[in-house]
Amino acid sequence: MSWDKSLNTMKEMLKDRGYEYWEPVPTEQQIYLCGRDRDDISVIVYLCYKDKLNIECVKYTIYQLQQRQLKHAIIIYQNIITSSAKKAIEHLNDYTIEMFEKKETQYNPTQHRLYSPHIKIAKEHISSELPTIQLQHLPIILRTDVISRYFHFNRGDVIKINRQNGSIVYRIVK
Repeated sequence: MSWDKSLNTMKEMLKDRGYEYWEPVPTEQQIYLCGRDRDDISVIVYLCYKDKLNIECVKYTIYQLQQRQLKHAIIIYQNIITSSAKKAIEHLNDYTIEMFEKKETQYNPTQHRLYSPHIKIAKEHISSELPTIQLQHLPIILRTDVISRYFHFNRGDVIKINRQNGSIVYRIVK
């Protein structure tokens, strides 16, 4: 498994999320800044080269976010997350930290031959797109699903899926 593959997948994922700008931090080998453009940095990608993602790595990530006055980070880690690190991330209210194991970032799931495009419907367009359907009756897609994580869909988001056979289906993220 290669860190280069992980970086390429991250670049593709962030581009699919609408982030066009990607730049390594010269003084920090494992930190990358991402944003809509050079003046709109909003995400830090941190490559945790250590065997375990521990509380020190989480503190370092939060420190990097604070230094840049940002709220969103993505951590790619080697193998294991310690329970203290996992607990710390779950209890963060002011920051969003996504975690991907290195092996999860070795391929882009949207490049798979069976992938169908997933489009998040804006809250204000849900009633016009689905006028006769109540949201609680929509089938679900889990927030832990590979595609949900790839696009960073959140609970309550309504997703439109354009199937390869031409049909359109909707899901709600749980």
